[in-house]
Amino acid sequence: MDNITDPDIAVEDALFRKATGYTETVKKPVKCKNVEYYEDGRKSSETENIVYADVDVVKAPDTGAATFWLRNRMPERWKNKPEENRDKRDDGILPDLLEYLKNGSNNESQ
Repeated sequence: MDNITDPDIAVEDALFRKATGYTETVKKPVKCKNVEYYEDGRKSSETENIVYADVDVVKAPDTGAATFWLRNRMPERWKNKPEENRDKRDDGILPDLLEYLKNGSNNESQ
C-alpha cells in the first residue's frame, strides 16, 4: 500500500489546479483620490490614499502540467512516443476522415 503523506497530497492538488486552471482572489492596491470643493466651485483640498480591493484573477490551464499529469495517470494512452501502428488506435477512422475531407463536399452536392 502507498504511504502518502500530507505534502504529497498538497503537491498533487497543486499540480491538478495548475493543469486545469483556477481562479483566485487577490488583494490589489488601488489609489483613490478625494477632492473637496468650496461652495463656489474652487478646489479646497485634494488627498490620495491607498485602498485594497479584492480582484478575481483567472489562472489559465498549463499544458505542460496537464501533459505531465496525463502521462503519469494514464500512461497507456499518453505515451511519449506514438505507437508505430496507428491503425489499431484509430480503427480506420483516420482514412475515412481523410477521404471525406477530400471528396465529402463533392459527393454531398450531387
